[in-house]
Amino acid sequence: IVSLSASTVQAPDVPAVGPLAGATVAIVAGGQPRPVGATDDQGRISFEIPDPTGTYAVVVRRPATPDGGPAYLLHRQVTITTDAGLAFAPRVLDSPVPGSIGTGSIGTDLSARVDLDLEAVDARHAAMVFLRPASTAPFGFKAAPGALVATLDHYQAVAVHEINHLEQDWWLPSRVLSGVDWLDPVDLTFRFGGAPRVELADATAGAGGEVSLDWRVVDGHGHPFATALATDIEPFVALPDVLQLEQVEGLLRGAVPGELRPVLRMFDPDGAQVRAGSIAWNAQPYRFTLAPGTPDGRYRLVLEAPTGGYGGTVSDEANLQVGAPAPHLLLTDTRPASATLGDATVYQVRATNNGGAASGPLSWQFRITRAAGPADSRDVVLRLRVGDEWRRVTLRPDGTGALTGTVTDGFTLAVDASRTWQVSLTIRDEPDAYTVTDRFTGTGVDATNTDTLTLTPR
Repeated sequence: IVSLSASTVQAPDVPAVGPLAGATVAIVAGGQPRPVGATDDQGRISFEIPDPTGTYAVVVRRPATPDGGPAYLLHRQVTITTDAGLAFAPRVLDSPVPGSIGTGSIGTDLSARVDLDLEAVDARHAAMVFLRPASTAPFGFKAAPGALVATLDHYQAVAVHEINHLEQDWWLPSRVLSGVDWLDPVDLTFRFGGAPRVELADATAGAGGEVSLDWRVVDGHGHPFATALATDIEPFVALPDVLQLEQVEGLLRGAVPGELRPVLRMFDPDGAQVRAGSIAWNAQPYRFTLAPGTPDGRYRLVLEAPTGGYGGTVSDEANLQVGAPAPHLLLTDTRPASATLGDATVYQVRATNNGGAASGPLSWQFRITRAAGPADSRDVVLRLRVGDEWRRVTLRPDGTGALTGTVTDGFTLAVDASRTWQVSLTIRDEPDAYTVTDRFTGTGVDATNTDTLTLTPR
């Protein structure tokens, strides 16, 4: 027979210690938790062990009290060979005492007072945390947000979020979180919840087109979600107080049928979407193989993850390098589709190096043709804004009916760098449709951008 007594926490800001009444007591024996009863008004309980002798984890739990008293999760591994007395008297200190705490204090009365601090995303956000001490594995114990007095130990945790709106419910459990090490007998904080975000890492395709993407969706404190579940019908979900942490996700999936799945999109170096599809939450990393003949270049990846009422759809971008890194220019402009004959049309041209390597020296060539016949250099005036000045660009016939000229050259663009120029174009010829082309060339670079400009009479 084991005679157990438990008291409330002794801490610098607690005026008096009393019995820990109404606490649930269980033992973990033979790999199974076995409840043995609850402490009486004096914080005491006597119970028999399953075998005459053995080593057990004894767990004492109590939720927070209405008067603001903390919750408790006390535990100790003990070897019992005969009738024994066992006392739990948790103590929290003002500050750590060098040389007297840490791993060597696991299983003693020294305890941490932890604030399970939920950062709620709205007024209908509820949550719970399942905590697993090393001595009770594989089982963990449910706790609500708020103050918790816990025996010092290395813990694992699963946070479960519920967003309960009138029209729909959403459930988001975390993965099993390791490294929750409460080894100092002081006031600590475990923060969870808050605005979600996606974390998507850059990747490089293998020689055979194999791609492995590291990604995850985390809460505002970096805790990764295991899934996002949604239902239009109020689910009957009552997670037990004691369970294996690895069971949480499966129990929720069984009760909440709808899963919100992330979508991965891939865009080629010119910005065109070439691939899209949903991926499973447990596909971490996500592996796929590119189609044979996929051109080399740096592709843009976008991962969109729906979290429902928790935080809507969140996304992140990354780069996928296919083949050897090289510069790649993406050209855009604000050139209008039409202009008035004889008026100066002012617009911008922008070049962005979205490739995987910096460019060498680049040259910008301008070319203009007229639909009805050769363009006359006397009637086409191109100017480039340099500082406070407008500098005219020399245009010459190229023998094919077009006018060409070098706008500028000798400039370079680093990876992800952009440069924007202001340009003025005046055409005094006849009303007609003109084809305007910007071409940027350099070592490994040949990018063009072409528009049609329609000239109308005054």
